[in-house]
Amino acid sequence: MPPDTKDFTAVILKLKQADPDVVYVEAFPQFEIPFMKQAYMKQAYELGLKPREFFNGHIVDAVLKALGPRAEGLTGVVYWAPGLPYPGVDDFVATLKDAGIDWARQMESSIHFHLLVRPQGLFGRVQL
Repeated sequence: MPPDTKDFTAVILKLKQADPDVVYVEAFPQFEIPFMKQAYMKQAYELGLKPREFFNGHIVDAVLKALGPRAEGLTGVVYWAPGLPYPGVDDFVATLKDAGIDWARQMESSIHFHLLVRPQGLFGRVQL
């Protein structure tokens, strides 16, 4: 679909016809938010799209805020979140703080957890 798509009715109707178990959405927030607002929050119910699950490839703060309470129960990917007890997590949290990164506003920064911290335990120290 073109990235500037605003009306997802045709897509939602095709999805409904396919009767999927899961609708998987992998997109940047600029596309994902309008799609999810229509597909997940409004037209899905109006048009009868009822998958067992909506899955988002990236759950970031902008998406959560746009969906509001409807984000509850949405499934998706978050690579790391505060409180998860991975080895090296204290170093990662300190790195975020030193870099001025607010995890809640830039959740995709957690992708770098695996680059900056995890490889050290698996492959030895990584020099950046």
